[in-house]
Amino acid sequence: IGSVGFCWGGWVIFRASAADFPLKCGAICHPSVRLEGYAGSSEVELSRKVKCPIMFASARNDPDNVKEDGECSNILKEKFPTSDVKSYGDVDHGWVSRGDISDPVVAAAVQGALAQVEAFLSQNL
Repeated sequence: IGSVGFCWGGWVIFRASAADFPLKCGAICHPSVRLEGYAGSSEVELSRKVKCPIMFASARNDPDNVKEDGECSNILKEKFPTSDVKSYGDVDHGWVSRGDISDPVVAAAVQGALAQVEAFLSQNL
């Protein structure tokens, strides 16, 4: 099973994987795994419990720990070398699912993130 999540859906993917749900991989656009703080833990601790490769497509205003060389990203890449992290520095959180695609910058970033998801799922499923 591969999973794709946006924002809070990324946190659900993390929790499902950590709870032994049989995920082979999870692709997350504009991840909000920091929600784990509301569950009494941290996204870093939850990253250590994830049991499958993860893809992050992060926006410029997403937390640093889910960008290239971020703490969560590095944990996942060390555990699962096919994990993939890319930051889209010209767009804001939520751009893939609710960005204004009449803006060519946003449209290009949406296309890039969806291509990243497709490639990641193809590699890991």
